[in-house]
Order: sequence, then C-alpha cells, then structure tokens
Amino acid sequence: MLGRPCDPFELRLLIERSYRLRELTKRAEVYRETVAAGTLPSRPGVYTELNRILSDPRWEPEHVAKAIESDIAISAKVLQLANSAFFYGRHHISTVREAVMHLGADSVRSLVLAVEAFGKLSPKRDGFSIDHFHAHAMLVGRIAEAILPRGRTQQEAVTAGLLHDIGKLLLVADRSPRWLELNVEARQRWMPLHEVELERGGVTHAELGAHLLSLWGLPDGIVEAVAHHHDPGSALGLALDAVAAVHVADALAQEIEPEADEGLPPATLDERLLDSLGLRHSLDLWRHLARQIHDRDNRPAVGRR
Repeated sequence: MLGRPCDPFELRLLIERSYRLRELTKRAEVYRETVAAGTLPSRPGVYTELNRILSDPRWEPEHVAKAIESDIAISAKVLQLANSAFFYGRHHISTVREAVMHLGADSVRSLVLAVEAFGKLSPKRDGFSIDHFHAHAMLVGRIAEAILPRGRTQQEAVTAGLLHDIGKLLLVADRSPRWLELNVEARQRWMPLHEVELERGGVTHAELGAHLLSLWGLPDGIVEAVAHHHDPGSALGLALDAVAAVHVADALAQEIEPEADEGLPPATLDERLLDSLGLRHSLDLWRHLARQIHDRDNRPAVGRR
C-alpha cells in the first residue's frame, strides 16, 4: 500500500521488484517440479485465521488468543517462547492472552507462522538437527529486529528472519538424496551451501523457501527478504530494509554460532552492500548487539516470578 501523493520513481521501483520476485518464485517452482520434490505443505491454518482477525480494526486480544488456543500444540509453543530469554521476559506468562498483550499481536503472529511452518516441515534425517535449525532462526529474527527501527519493515524482517531457511526444510524433508549430496559437496569444496546449489541446479534453498511463502500468500517484503538473504545486492533499490537486515543478521548469527549449520561453511557478509549504504560504521555495533542477544538468549532464566 502506498500513500498519496506517491513518488513515481518509488512506484516504478516497487512494481519492478514485485515483477522480479514473481519471476524468481516461478523459476523455483519449475525447478522443484523438475527434480520431483515432494508435495508442498498447505498454508498454515492458525496463521491464516490470525490474518483474518487482525485485518479487522476492531480486533481484541481475546480474539487472537482464541484462534491460537484452537491448536493446543501451537498454544504451548507460543507460551514457551513468550517465557524464554528470546523476549527478555521478567514475568511468567501463563496464558496466550497475556502473551498477546506482552509481545504484541504482530510478534505473536510471526511466532505462530514459524511454529506452524516448522511443524509442517519438521524432517527427521541423520545429520540434521531441527533444534539447531530452530535456534538459528530465532537468533536471526532477533538480530534483524535489533538492526531496524520499529515499524512494518522491522516486523517483516523479524518474520523473514524466522523463516529465512525454510527452503532447507523442504530439501531435508524430500526423500531424494539431493540434500545429502549438496552437503557433502559443500564440505568437500568448503563452499557455502547456496553457492553449491547455484552450480548444481541454479536455484537455492532461499528461492525455494520464497516460492513456498509466496504460495502461502505472505507479503512481498517477507518473501523478498527470504529469497535474497544470501544475495541482497541482487534486489532492486538500495536501502536498509528487510532484505539487508536479514542478510546481515544471518551472517552475524553464523559468525557467533558456526556449528549451527551442521559444520557447513558459513555464508559471508556482503560488506560491499554496507559500503554502498554507507553503513560499514554500524557493523561493529551490530556485532555487539548480536553477541548480546545470543548470550542473553542462552542464559538460564532465573529469578522470574
């Protein structure tokens, strides 16, 4: 949505970015069908219901809580996360309504989407840890939140950070040997996984994840940030937006926890992007914030009442 009067240059840029994103997700769809990957999971139901509720300006916390409580597993996970160090909580949250009031509806909606998405694609395969995957996703979302000021773009970056590697879950869940082959080659050649994917098929897990999220009807800002979290410079328009924030957050998270990606070579930070944005001076601050977030998230929660 654009307000009026609208800058014609901004309008043209948004249309071009949207067009390119559609082309990217179409390419990912063709690739997935070519390699005979498994059926994609349906759109998360509770998340869809939350979108319907929050589109009504008269929504109340009780409405949001009722939708979440319709699924016991999701309710339990939301309460667990709301009480975790991830949200720096000082008081124990005992109900979903309290979680909505404490965290805000947008944060809760992002958490529900991540919980549902991971639940639908929670693969069990040797050499892959869903716990490490989940912890990395949470860390990236939290760092992305710290990089951007409050607002819609920040919330899109948080959601994209939580879901940035969902394409990996598609590959891991697939019964073909492709995921194992990609990992073996990445380790042997000591190359980041997405670079091996580009050589092998021309489509990365980032693009596969963006394809899935586009089918689920997520906003372009989220889909685009997932699609370009390894190559932010390929997105049109130079800005500190969700694309840039998720890229930086992912790279910093991998610096802090290189073991989180199952021993694969870490993705590199595009420092040329920071130079182009005039933000290289912010990198040390972001690294400090990322380390603080990581240490706080991994500190045992004590003394809360």
